Formats: sequence, C-alpha cells, structure tokens
Amino acid sequence: MAFVDPGLLLIVLATPAIVTVFAFLGAFFPDAQFIVGNIMRVGTFLTPVFWAYHGQGGIQNYAYHWNPFTYFLEVVRAPIASGEFPMHPFVVTAYISLAFWAIALLLLGRYRKRVVFLI
Repeated sequence: MAFVDPGLLLIVLATPAIVTVFAFLGAFFPDAQFIVGNIMRVGTFLTPVFWAYHGQGGIQNYAYHWNPFTYFLEVVRAPIASGEFPMHPFVVTAYISLAFWAIALLLLGRYRKRVVFLI
C-alpha cells in the first residue's frame, strides 16, 4: 500500500479553491495578473525556499511566520526533513484552505452566471 503524505493531500485539496478565487479575481480585474505575478515573485524570495530559518530575528522572522506560502511548504518539507508531523503548519494550512474554499463557494454562488459576460 502506498503512503500518502497528508500535507501533500491538503495542498491538492486546496488548489481548486485557490485557482477559483484567483480566476474570479482575474475575470473582474484584468490587471490582477500582473499584480499576482509580482507578488508571487516577491513571495518566492520571502518564503524559506532559498534560505533556511533557524530562529533568526529581523525580516526573516516576519517572512517565516507571516507568509502563507511558508506553511504550505513546511507541511510537505518537515516530514521529509525531520520525520515528524508538523502540526502547527498543518493546522494553519487547513485554515487557509477552508478560508479559500469558503470564498470560492461564495464567489461561485453569487457570480457564476455573470462571469461569462466578463470574459
């Protein structure tokens, strides 16, 4: 039987909601693609992909704790690197995923018939 990583499963379950929210954002605000692209570029460098967090202070402390990408990364990376289940990043990622699902369902319920006329 194959092992399924719960963090990776959570990311797979959150992806459709995140895509839906950003699709509606792009439909209503066509220039949002440039804003989201720039935020993703900056967010990549503020996420501990290129640097390791070892309890430093300053900007790295804020970038580690307040960046939502960090928790999505940690929920997959921590079990591989340390072998232990990261409960705090998993809970934060679950809350972020639930929030995106709530927003996505509200947007779909309210604007699904009108979004065709915007595209």
